[in-house]
Amino acid sequence: MSRFNINGEEIRREIMELPGHYGAAVEELAQARVVRANAEQRYKVLRIAVESEIRMFYKNTGDKKPTEDAIKLEVLTDSKVAAAQEALHEADKRVTLLEATRDAYSVKRDMLVSLAALQRAELETLRLSGVR
Repeated sequence: MSRFNINGEEIRREIMELPGHYGAAVEELAQARVVRANAEQRYKVLRIAVESEIRMFYKNTGDKKPTEDAIKLEVLTDSKVAAAQEALHEADKRVTLLEATRDAYSVKRDMLVSLAALQRAELETLRLSGVR
């Protein structure tokens, strides 16, 4: 009896199922990247629009011109900008998690290939030694 118990049927089943799982993970990652790009674009546009509104407000009111840091702070604390930034962070998180999932499937594929090779080597050793 062999020192290693490698279940050939389960390896074959996993190898057969892996491409579908991997493909689904890659597709989901691609969609998440689009969502992330849209969230980033929305965040940038909102920041520019809010900054423009703030500058126009100070220009129209004739108040003392605020510093650039004060304008940046007002932009960052705007509720619309904060919500867009939060959406961007969530999109970033989803992309990161899906990249990890894709990478895990790649590692699993490599592991299954190694296990299948070990199984073939074990069977060849048994065949050559005459053990059945």
